[in-house]
Parts: sequence; structure tokens; C-alpha cells
Amino acid sequence: MILGAGSASFEMLRHLTERLPVMIAPRWLSTNIQPIAIDDIIRYLVGSGDLPPEVNRGFDVGADEVLTYHQMILRYASRSNLVKRRVRTVPVMTPGLASHWVGLVTPVPSSIAKPLVGSLIHEVICKEHDIAEYIPDPDGGFVGFDAAVDAAQEGPQAKPLRPEVDPDHPGRISAADPDWAGATVFTDRHSGTVDASVDQIWAEIEKLGGEDGWHVPDILWEGRGLLDRAVGGRGHTKQRTPGPPAAGSTIDSWVVESVTATGSDRELVLRSRMKLPGQALMILNVSGSENGSPTLTQTARFTPSGLGGLGYWGALWPAHTAVFLAMHRGLAKSAAKAAAVS
Repeated sequence: MILGAGSASFEMLRHLTERLPVMIAPRWLSTNIQPIAIDDIIRYLVGSGDLPPEVNRGFDVGADEVLTYHQMILRYASRSNLVKRRVRTVPVMTPGLASHWVGLVTPVPSSIAKPLVGSLIHEVICKEHDIAEYIPDPDGGFVGFDAAVDAAQEGPQAKPLRPEVDPDHPGRISAADPDWAGATVFTDRHSGTVDASVDQIWAEIEKLGGEDGWHVPDILWEGRGLLDRAVGGRGHTKQRTPGPPAAGSTIDSWVVESVTATGSDRELVLRSRMKLPGQALMILNVSGSENGSPTLTQTARFTPSGLGGLGYWGALWPAHTAVFLAMHRGLAKSAAKAAAVS
């Protein structure tokens, strides 16, 4: 088992642990496994390029710890600051049935989950360590399970705002990763050119919130605020920090995560302060063009926490889409009107 973002077996562990606080699982979750971090696997792969030509064989590789899948679930939950996961085992669940369940509650396809789940009936531990004769163990020791989990989580979370690989799947670390690699992220994006300058569009973005509102009926935000207060949140208030948006300032029920300007491109990132089963970001980007009108792109991004987060996004997706589309159109219309007057 390779520990790292993009590894199918690790992604299965990640999504099962994050989404299921209680699990009914087969007894073979107690099978011994000797996982290894992706950094150590890469070190072995690179080192194998220098093996003597007469060496033509397979080697067992693994880190120092031998863990059961059950133990890895508990360790992953602990490193992710999740509520302790409760696992109950039953003797009757077949690999086929278990793989369909994995395909249902995680984004890992059943066709991939089936051989992975089936392999769990076998111990996956090193029977020999002959590779050390050719590639010495790392001086500082192998990357441990906890450190590997931390590194895998830092990947998709370190750059959640400006994904380099795929803007629709910011959890992907490289182009080789499948769509379901990394944390689950839902995206609602609206983009279009605006007959106004970058400065005029940006001026409208800076006025968002407070008494100027969000270019959608106030009753919609107030209704969402009532739901938030019902579950112990702060609700929606028309209060914003005076002056232009800056990192740490507040705009109603949002806090400014970052404000960036690169050439003719500008971006404002807002993080919701409402009580949510996950993290919600609103990203407003203006991109200038030498040959035409600037482009205004508005992206709502939600990273769910557990099955509650998945249900929340699914239930409110139609409403979110309507509100965010109206907001994007309102911003564009307001900026175009300001340009026509000037």
C-alpha cells in the first residue's frame, strides 16, 4: 500500500475515513499491511535505475510499521482531527459486496475498489529486505504513516485557490492523478466577458456586501442566515470592515482569505463564516485582455466534511447555482453600466 495523494489504495482509505464516522466492515480489516510512503517508493524507483544489469528480480519494500487497515483508519482520523471513527466487523461481507459499498460511498470506482478490497484478505508485509544491499535505507529512516498522511493532505490543501493542474478538480496533484484523487471538492463556476475595464469591474467587486448587497434579493441571504443561526451559527449580517477588502477583513458572513493582483489580473478570495459541514470559498477573478474585454470569473468551491457535507451540497445545489448565477450577472451588469456612464 502506497501512502500518498493519487494512490488508489490511499484514496480509498482517505474517503472511507472522512465520510463514515461509523463503519460495518469485514473481519479482514484486521489483516496486517506494511505501507510505504510515496517519497520512499520514488527513492527506490530512482535507485533501481542504477542496479547492476544482472539483477533481475522483484523486491519487497515497506516502511518500518506494520498496521492493520483498522489501525490506519483510526490513525488517519486522528491526524485529520476527525471524531474518533468506530468500526464494527462482521464475518459475512464478501469482497464483491464490500467493493460495491466502497464505490457507493466514495468516488473510487467499483472496478478499482474490487481488486483493492479483494487483496485485503492477504497479508501485505515484507518477507525479505534484500533491496538494502543495493539501495541503503534512508539516513533519517523511512517516512512514517503519520508524516505520509500529513504530506498527502497538504497537497490538495496547500493550493486550494489557484489549482495548477485542473481547476475543476483542485484535489489533483498532477495530471496523472484521477479526478477522484485528493479531497472531494464541488465547484460552481460562472465566467464571461464584460464591457468594462478591469478597474471598473474590480470597483464593483470591492463594493460587495454591506448596504450594497450581493446583486441578489436580500431575502435569499437572510433566509440562509436564519438556517445558519438555527444550527448555532452567526447568520448573515450586513457588516463589513471599512475600506477595500484586505486579508483578514470581513464582508458580511465572509472573511477575506486573500487579495492578489498580477499585471491586469486581480483576484479576491472569500471564505464563508457560516456553520457548514465543510469549507466554502468564493473566488472572484478579473482577467484583462489586450485584444478584447476583460473576463469576470466567479467560482464557488465547497469541500465537504463527511456524508453530511455531501448531502448539504446535493440538497442546496439548485439554489446555490441560481443565486451564484444571478450574482455573476449582477456584477457584470453593474460594471458595464458604470463603464457606459463614464
